[in-house]
Amino acid sequence: MPDVFVSYSRRDGDFVRRLVEALAERDKDAWVDVEGIRDAEVFPERLRAEIEESDGFVFVISPDSVASPYCEQEVEHALALHKRIVPLLLRPVPDSDVPEGIRVRNWIPFAEAAEFEPGVARVVEALDTDLEWTKAHTRWLLKALEWDSEGREGSFLLRGSELAAAEAWLAQEAGKEPEPAGLQREYVAASRVATSRRQRRLLGLAAGVTAVSLGLLVFALISRGNAIAAGTTSRSQALAAESQTQLAIDPERSILLATEALREKATPEALFALRAALDASPIRYRLPDAPPQICGQQGFPAPGVAFSPDGRRLAEGLCGGTVVVADAHDGRVLRRLRVGTGTSGGPVAYSQDGRDLAACCRIGSAVLLDAATGAVRAVGPEPEGGTASIAFDPKAPVLALGSVGGEILLWNYDTHRTRTLFDTVQSGGEYEPVSLAFSPDGRRIAVGISYPTPDLPGLLLLDTRTGRTLASAGARTGVAAVVFSPDGSSVVASQLVPALGYGGRVGVFDATTLALRRTLVSEADVGPGGVAFSPDGTQVAYGFYDGTAGLVDARTGTQLLAYVGQTAAINQVAFDPDANLVATASADGTTRIWTTSSGAKLTIAAGGAIDDLHAFAGRLEGIVHRHGTVEVAGWTGAGAPDGAPLTISPTGNAGGVDFLSPDGRLAGVAPSPGSGPTSIWSVSRRRIAETVASAALSGGDTPDLSPDGSLIALTFPAVSAFAEDALAVVDIRTGRRRDLAGSACSWYAQPFSPDGQLVGAGDFCGRVGVWDVSTGKRVGRSFSIGGELSGIAFDPAGTRIAAASWNGTVAVADTRTGRVLGELTGDTSGVTSVVFSPNGRYIATASLDRTARVWDARTLRPLRVLSQELPVEGVRFTPDGSELVTWDKADTIRVWSACPDCEDGKALLALAARRATRELTPQEKRTFGVG
Repeated sequence: MPDVFVSYSRRDGDFVRRLVEALAERDKDAWVDVEGIRDAEVFPERLRAEIEESDGFVFVISPDSVASPYCEQEVEHALALHKRIVPLLLRPVPDSDVPEGIRVRNWIPFAEAAEFEPGVARVVEALDTDLEWTKAHTRWLLKALEWDSEGREGSFLLRGSELAAAEAWLAQEAGKEPEPAGLQREYVAASRVATSRRQRRLLGLAAGVTAVSLGLLVFALISRGNAIAAGTTSRSQALAAESQTQLAIDPERSILLATEALREKATPEALFALRAALDASPIRYRLPDAPPQICGQQGFPAPGVAFSPDGRRLAEGLCGGTVVVADAHDGRVLRRLRVGTGTSGGPVAYSQDGRDLAACCRIGSAVLLDAATGAVRAVGPEPEGGTASIAFDPKAPVLALGSVGGEILLWNYDTHRTRTLFDTVQSGGEYEPVSLAFSPDGRRIAVGISYPTPDLPGLLLLDTRTGRTLASAGARTGVAAVVFSPDGSSVVASQLVPALGYGGRVGVFDATTLALRRTLVSEADVGPGGVAFSPDGTQVAYGFYDGTAGLVDARTGTQLLAYVGQTAAINQVAFDPDANLVATASADGTTRIWTTSSGAKLTIAAGGAIDDLHAFAGRLEGIVHRHGTVEVAGWTGAGAPDGAPLTISPTGNAGGVDFLSPDGRLAGVAPSPGSGPTSIWSVSRRRIAETVASAALSGGDTPDLSPDGSLIALTFPAVSAFAEDALAVVDIRTGRRRDLAGSACSWYAQPFSPDGQLVGAGDFCGRVGVWDVSTGKRVGRSFSIGGELSGIAFDPAGTRIAAASWNGTVAVADTRTGRVLGELTGDTSGVTSVVFSPNGRYIATASLDRTARVWDARTLRPLRVLSQELPVEGVRFTPDGSELVTWDKADTIRVWSACPDCEDGKALLALAARRATRELTPQEKRTFGVG
C-alpha cells in the first residue's frame, strides 16, 4: 500500500514528478494518477481505492487544481475518510477558492525554488508524525470499508486480538490526527456487539450460571423497583440490580458493577450482589497485565503459559522476549527473565521432571532456562525465520522446535546435536508448524500446520525416530493447537474449518489413525486458539480467537464451565497438575487463572442414592441405597470413607422407608406395610437396638426420630376411604402411640423441635401446624403455605418454623402463634430441603433449580447462591455453621463454605479486587450510570 496519495492538476505534472522522486529517496512510496481522467468519466474506483489504501493525502494547491472537479472529488473522498491531509502551496490562489477542508490546514510553501528541499523535509515530517497511529487508521478504515461494501455482513467484523487492538486504538484518539472516521467507530462497535453475543451464547452453556441468573433476576427487578430512597442508597440498589442482570452475560462485569454498588453504600442488595457475582465468576487471579501481545510479521498472537509439573510455579511468555515466573497459588511474581529481543516471544513449556523451562522466540532461538534459578542453561539452534513452537520429549533430553521456515527440528540439549525431523515446505506446505505435541511414550509427535495445502494437511502424526508420516488429517483445515491425551490414545486439535466460515472446531482424533472421533465444541466465524487435556484425561480446556474459553467433558463434549472475560485471541491453555485450575494466555496481554470446579471445598461421590444426610464435627453420615442394599455410610472431613458401611436392609427396602436420627446414633428401617416390624439400629454398635412392633410405619413420609431417640413421629394411613391419615408419636421402647391430628391430604413431614418438646408437621396440601408432644395438643394456629409441602425445619430455639413448598417458596412462622413472619422467595423451582444454621443466624434451602441458597434468618434476605450442575436434593449445616453440605440427583455430596464474608463489605471488596482482571470501560460506566 502507498504511503501517500498525491492529488494534483496535470498542468503541474513536472513539479509532481520531481516531488515523487524526492519522496522516494526518503523511502516514501507516493501514488499519482499518471493516466488522467477522460472527459465525462466518473470518479474512477481505482482512484477511490488508492486514496483509501494510502496513509496520507497530499494536495498540490494551484489555480488549476482548485478548479478541477476531479481534484475536488479526490479531496472530498479523503476528507470523508478522515485521512491525514498535507496541503502544498505551489502557486498562489485566493483562499475562498480552496476547498474548506484544505483551507483550514497549514500549507507547506513550494512556490520558490529555494523552498523545495525544506518543503520535502516538512512533507516527510508531517507524514511521519505519529506514523503508527496513521497506519492503524488506514488498516481499520480498509476493513470498515470492506464491511460496509459487503452489506455489513457479520463475517467481516473484527474478532479476538484484532478487535482488542482496534478498541485500544480508538481509546487513544484524544488529540490524534487524523481522527477516526464515523464508519470506523460504527465498525468497531458492531464488532464488539457481535462478540458479546457470541460470548453470551457460550456462557449460556455453562452449567448452573443460567439457573442462578434466572433466580436472581426476580431479586434484581425487585431491588430496582424498590430503589426509591434518595441519594447513595438508591444508587447502590440500582447498581446492585444491574449487577444481577449481568450474571449470565459477563460475570466479571457483574463483579465490577457490584463493587461500585458496595462502594456507593453497603446496602443488603449490594452485599448480596457482590457475593453472588464472586460465586458466579470462575476467575481466581490474573498475572500483571502486559501490552497487547501480537508478535511476528504474520501477526500471530504469541503469549504462552505453562504450569510446572509440581504445580508450584506458573510461567508466562510475552512478546519482547520476557518470561514471567509466578507463584501458581496466588499469582505473585517471583522473577522476570529476558530471553530475547525485538518481537520475540511465544509459548513456554516445562520439562517432564520440572528442571527445565523452555521459552520460544518467534525471531531467534528457543532458550532453555534453569527452572529453579532462571539462569540460561542453553540456547537452541536458530532455524530459518525463527521458532514458532516448542515441545519437550517426555522420555529424553530433547526439545522439538517448529520453525517459521517450516522445519521441525529435534534438539538434544545435553549433547547439543540437532537433526531435522520434517520439512513442511518440501512436503508442499506454506506456513510454519504452530503446534507440536509428543505422545506420552515419546515415539510420536503430533504437528499442527497453520495454513495447510492440498499436499500437506493441517494435522500430522510423525514417527520421532524416522520422521515418517504415520497419519494425517484435515485437508485445507488449519490447526492452531494440538495435544495428546495422558494415556496416548487420543489427540485433541483446535482446527480452522472453512465450512464454519473459517471458524474453530475442537475435535478428538484417534492417536493412531487421526480419524475424527467426536467434535467437542465449534464456533462459526471465530478462529480457534489453544487446547489442553486435564492430567486425568477427562476434561479438555480450549480457547477461541474472540477471547472466550471453556471446559468440556473429553468423552461427551458436555460443557462444564465457560470462561468469559478476555478480549482477544487465546493462544495457549494449561491445566495445573491437580486439574483444579486452568490458565489462559491471551493476546490482550492478560493471563488469567480460572477454577475448574463449581466452588465447593470438597466433592464426594456417594456411590448410590442418598436418602438422608447429616453433618457432624469432622464427619458426614447418611443413608445410601447402593448395590441393592440400604446402608449407613460415613465419610471423614477429607471425604474419605469412614469405616465400612453398615447394611441395615439387605433387600433394598422396596416399598418401605428408612431414616436417620439427627445425632446419627440411630438408623431405622420401616418395611412396607404389613411385612414386619420396624428395626432401629445403633450405628456405633452396628446392631439392632430396638424393634417397633407396629407394621404401619411406612404409610406416609419418612419417619422422624426425636433428639434423644426415644420417640418417632410418623403417619398412620387411613383405615378406610372415609377416614383421615393420622399424625402420631410412638414411644420406641413401649410402642405406645399418641395421635396428634388427622388429615385427608397425607402428612408429609413431621420433625421434632431441637429440645424434643414439639412436633411440626404439614400435609401435602400445604397446611402446617405445631403440636406439643407431651399433651398432644396443637400450639397456636395452623397456617397455609399456598403450595404442596416439601419440608419443615425448626430454628435452634424452637421459636420459629420454616415450611418449604414445591412452588419454590419457604414460609417462616412463629411457632407459638402460627403467624407467618415472612417468605423466602427467589428459588425458581421446588424447594427440596430447608434447614436453620446451629446458631439460628442463617437459613439454607436446596432447590430443583440447581441451587442451594443461604438466607438471613432475621431479615429473610438472600445472602448467597451456590450454583450446581443438577437439582439439589438436600442441604445441611455443619455443627459450627461454617460449612454447608449439599447432595444432588447424581448422588454427589459437596461441602461449601457457608457464607464467607456475606456481611463484611470490606472483605468482599478486597476479594473482588483480587479477582477482577479489568476495570469498567468508559462506555460501561455511561451505560450503567457509574460515577
